[in-house]
Amino acid sequence: MGIGSTSYRHVGMFLRDRGRCLSTANRLAERKASFDLHASTADHERRTEMAAKNRNDAHAVDVFRMVLPPPNVTGKLHLGHALTVTVEDVLCRYKRVYGHQAIWHAGFDHAGIATQTVVEQQLWKEKKIRRHELSREEFLELCHQWKETYTGEPVPHESPGICFLQNLEKKVLIERFGEAVVAAFCRLHSEGLIFRERRLVNWCPTLQSTISDQEVDHIDVSEPKTISVPSLGHYKERIIKVGTMHHIRYELVEKQSLIRYLEVATTRPETIFADVALAVHPCDKRYSHLVGKMVRHPLVLDRTMPIIADESVIPDKGTGVLKITPSHDFTDLEIARRHGKEIDAEAMKRICIDEQARLINASGFNGLDRFEARQQVRLNIRVVNQ
Repeated sequence: MGIGSTSYRHVGMFLRDRGRCLSTANRLAERKASFDLHASTADHERRTEMAAKNRNDAHAVDVFRMVLPPPNVTGKLHLGHALTVTVEDVLCRYKRVYGHQAIWHAGFDHAGIATQTVVEQQLWKEKKIRRHELSREEFLELCHQWKETYTGEPVPHESPGICFLQNLEKKVLIERFGEAVVAAFCRLHSEGLIFRERRLVNWCPTLQSTISDQEVDHIDVSEPKTISVPSLGHYKERIIKVGTMHHIRYELVEKQSLIRYLEVATTRPETIFADVALAVHPCDKRYSHLVGKMVRHPLVLDRTMPIIADESVIPDKGTGVLKITPSHDFTDLEIARRHGKEIDAEAMKRICIDEQARLINASGFNGLDRFEARQQVRLNIRVVNQ
């Protein structure tokens, strides 16, 4: 009896559940065939707000704080901005379920290079004016106007049901935040955690600004190809060829019995005017006996440079000889610093391309754009190599 009654009871429950499912199915059949997104999400904002209030215990001992990575104000926000936000929303909800007070700060980032770029592009498109034709105050005012246009509306994370605290919404382009940044840097400097040093930076001649390493896209070029780069003076693109190896001969000051010069293969011959040395691998039998010797600069005849040995040189790349230009290449700078006793200190300060990407300290090539100079230098080197 027990078993039979139990089975009967389960069957009865199944029939009742099935009846409810059938009833629900009949009701759904009467609705529209398409899914009504607005009807289904109409009360999401209210439910999200209620959930945050009910679960966010203001008296909780454990407080979980998190800052929403503020989206750049580069235009209308889109679905992509919600990707990281969704994960953080789950973390906050999880903490609230277990009794924590979750404080989630939202905001906008309108002080970055990305915002500056779109404002400059709009300025050029509408008025054919570059940023440097305006004063700092005038350009900042344009940035503020752009910010007001795209941050005047509520943060659009409410639509997917995100539950951060609206009253804690922050915008980084305010005076208090600027003061906090300055104070933080001063404190870090006084504690020796940050310092000033002469080093290379990623410089954009179009933006006239440094670029952080995280914002630079590196392209590996294994063979010659064409790429587009901004033209100087405006935002139009131009096509240039990269990846071509150009061979340069550096004559030995003291001629050897079998070797009169060292040949370098480089993709950037225009930087030759800032060369400070030639480097070879210490185990490369072709050149190891020449370490410590001097070579003559092919285009600046009164300048000589040492031949140094460094393990970072790749023997089977190019000719196995690397020209060292510390002011225009990160790897070259590291090598040059390791050989400070062999390379003249004044030579380390040598540069040949200015902030406008034009050649300087380059004799008859001064004022040429770097890519134009590349072709002119190549032709001159071809004559010298003969």
